[in-house]
Amino acid sequence: MTLQQPGSMKVWKSPVLYFGVLLAVAVVALLLAPFIVNWNGYRADLEAYGRTLTGREVTIEGPISARLFPWPRLTADAVSIANVPGAAEETFASAERITIRMTLAGLLQGGLDVESIDVEAPVLNLERLEQGGGNWVFAPSEDLIRSDILSRVRLDQIRLVGGTAHYRDWRRSETLTLDDLNATISSPGVAGPWRMRSQAIYEDRGVDIAINTGNYVEGQPFRFGLSLAAADGSGYVFGFDGAAKDGTAEGQIRIAPATADSGKGDAEGRIRPLAFTAQVKGGFDRLAFEKIEVTRLDPGQNGALVTGAGALQLGRDIEARLDLKAAMLDIDALAGARSLTTLREAGMLAVTDSLLKLLPSGMTLAGSLDVTALKAGGHSLDNVRLALAASPESLRIERLSAGLPGRSEMLFKGGYRPAGGDSEVTGDLALETSDLRELVLWLWPAGRKGLGELWSGDRGRLKMQTGIGITASRLKLTGTDFELDGERGKGALAVTTAGRGAIDLTLESGRFNLDSYAPQGIPAFSAAVREGVTGIVSLAMPRADAPDLKLSFKAGEVLLNAVTARGVTVDLQSGANGLDLRALDISSVGGARVVATGLVLDTGKGADGTIGLEVEAGDPSGLIRMLGLAGSDGLPLWAQGLGPTAVRASLAVKPEEQGSELHFRASGSAGDLNIAGQGTAAPGMELSGNFAVTSPDSGRILALFGVPALLPDSEPGALRLEMAGTPAEGFMTTAALQAHGTRLDYRGSFNPWAEGYGLDGQLSLKAGEAAALAAVAGLPAAVPAGGGMSAEARLAWGDDGRWSLSGLSGRFADEPFSGTASLTPARMAEARIETGPLRLKDVMAAAFLDWAGPAADLETGFAAGLPFGLTGELWITPRSLAVHPHFEVSGAEIAVAGKPDALNLTMFAKDRDGRGAQIEMTSA
Repeated sequence: MTLQQPGSMKVWKSPVLYFGVLLAVAVVALLLAPFIVNWNGYRADLEAYGRTLTGREVTIEGPISARLFPWPRLTADAVSIANVPGAAEETFASAERITIRMTLAGLLQGGLDVESIDVEAPVLNLERLEQGGGNWVFAPSEDLIRSDILSRVRLDQIRLVGGTAHYRDWRRSETLTLDDLNATISSPGVAGPWRMRSQAIYEDRGVDIAINTGNYVEGQPFRFGLSLAAADGSGYVFGFDGAAKDGTAEGQIRIAPATADSGKGDAEGRIRPLAFTAQVKGGFDRLAFEKIEVTRLDPGQNGALVTGAGALQLGRDIEARLDLKAAMLDIDALAGARSLTTLREAGMLAVTDSLLKLLPSGMTLAGSLDVTALKAGGHSLDNVRLALAASPESLRIERLSAGLPGRSEMLFKGGYRPAGGDSEVTGDLALETSDLRELVLWLWPAGRKGLGELWSGDRGRLKMQTGIGITASRLKLTGTDFELDGERGKGALAVTTAGRGAIDLTLESGRFNLDSYAPQGIPAFSAAVREGVTGIVSLAMPRADAPDLKLSFKAGEVLLNAVTARGVTVDLQSGANGLDLRALDISSVGGARVVATGLVLDTGKGADGTIGLEVEAGDPSGLIRMLGLAGSDGLPLWAQGLGPTAVRASLAVKPEEQGSELHFRASGSAGDLNIAGQGTAAPGMELSGNFAVTSPDSGRILALFGVPALLPDSEPGALRLEMAGTPAEGFMTTAALQAHGTRLDYRGSFNPWAEGYGLDGQLSLKAGEAAALAAVAGLPAAVPAGGGMSAEARLAWGDDGRWSLSGLSGRFADEPFSGTASLTPARMAEARIETGPLRLKDVMAAAFLDWAGPAADLETGFAAGLPFGLTGELWITPRSLAVHPHFEVSGAEIAVAGKPDALNLTMFAKDRDGRGAQIEMTSA
């Protein structure tokens, strides 16, 4: 059936008429009424003519009015067009009122020049039927098609007010509705071109819809454009520009951020402005996308970020395929502030959940993404490959591989199950890295300062295969097999952040070489260890918010601080109910055996229980080094020559009114030394305690500080220490050392984890016999018998990296002295001392001879440096200086300088007659 018009144009086949018939079919019938019907019986005739025009029942239930002068107008109420058989709704279209305004000149000339058509409250029901056809296809009569009636119609403007449009697709079981539809449609004729501008409400959000068409020409593609955008100017604008022919549309689709009146794009800040373009071809059943491009809209940003192709199969279920490629993607530069905030606050799983919910019901999406270089978090990932298949109910990751920092490669295969707060990613993960240090610091940037400085040795080579499960609050690794620097092992890990949190770690290997990663050693007293001590103490004291911890560790060998510990086993469990230390066992550390077990439980009134520790060692030096109590230059003085050691210690927790208290006790022996100590940790980590080391001879106590025994020893020695404070702020300390009738006291602050040990307090020394003290020190000069020794000073650590002795004063052999002194941790000393009368030979002996006592041999006793390993300068200003019994000088200043390879003594003075005297001596 054809309707012939000038130019051989078959107007009736124009697709414009299909959507325009809603607006024009009843109107055309009414406009023609003055020429073809009798007004006395117009209603039935008009409805019959509607059937002729559409092939369906047309009903006019309301009143009809017409007026020719002064401006022709026709009004009809309650107009409806019937739907096709089998459709969901009885009517295809309806309107409460249709008002047509025409020009009188057009009527007088035999034409229909329509100035405007107002359609009030129209309702349009479009349906795609199960068989695939649409209810918008009409079947007019043969007589109408052969007539030229439509060629005499001229349209100007059609207005729709307060309308509703429904679209139902029975093949895909979906329904779309536009409410409050208001539109303005214009065209010079039914063959086009058509132009429509409309606003409507879709899912409670205003939308703008624009349609433009070209003229319909028989045998040629029908060109049209479509634009869809949010009415408030936010979000994205969806546009299509192309042509349709024989049921197939082809053109370009474009999706870009909306532009406000100011010319700036949408400022929601989720991502930087991006535009999506593609060439699309297809119809209702299938769409193919070619030349997909994603580009940035920022000025100066040229070229496509992402390219690719895709396809969309439209049936009862929707199947989509999208394959994309990119040479370089900078996520840091593309992500806006809000998107980064959303990702941090909601997490990747919640974002993925939201994205899957955007997929229509019954839709599956398969695709791939290949990125040569992906930049995220300041690091570049190489050769990123993602292949997946998604639906609203699940996400299957067929492959996720990437090159990670640290010359690392990872491969993951698994799936994602969206379930709100219980959403989970599960699968298998394979990881291989040649620089484990860099990979760990990338994954844990907060540890770059502490761990990065400590991890200064081997970078670490790791191969790992594990099952993995990730939820918003849990990370779980199961069946983990790994190879670390050639050593094989296995383990499992579960970390939960919900509630109090929980960590369950199982680790087993034949050998862990920690020294290869920290060759400088791991010291016992450091900021990290201080936090560790706090954590260990709090671990033994149950509390309501304590996380659950399970640890099972087994290793044939552990290398730490140049010591090998063999047969290491740790098995413990802790949490809000307490600590169960099933085993802490080290079979051998340089011959030492360490065993600890215990149980601490929450009784409801507080924690209660005991942990016991036993150390047996023929030589404890290996254990001391492994614990980080020895420096790179060897054992500290106190640890040298300790001898066979046996120590017992216990950690008891008792409930108190303000909370649980922890009590520590230790006792034992190390060679000739007897050791005893006890302490208390009150709620709030307030620690207090005392410690004592005693010996039947003073020489053994002094040996703890590296002082050799130069005198026959008949007096007992002791070192006693009392402290109270917190690990974070330090301890108020009282320390006393007694040996050879001399006592050294310190009262002040002490913090083993701070620089300079946080020393700041009063130091004092008292000796009954100065000569005996000089002999113990090995002073190579005779000291008159009978005089005592006393001294006091303020000891403090300064910002210049030195310990200082300020306000130094005292008496030596009944002669006064005063001054200042300082010392660095490297034993570089500076001092200025004012003394009583001195003899030059005593000063020279103290400077140039070994401190081996007053009977030093001048042939063999010259010193290689200052005593006790000191370097630096000592300035002495004596009240007088006897050069020899008959030559005494005054105003003398003596400088003794010591370097690792030379000693120098310089003296400036004047004799009784005021003549200058100078001596300079160097020993190398």
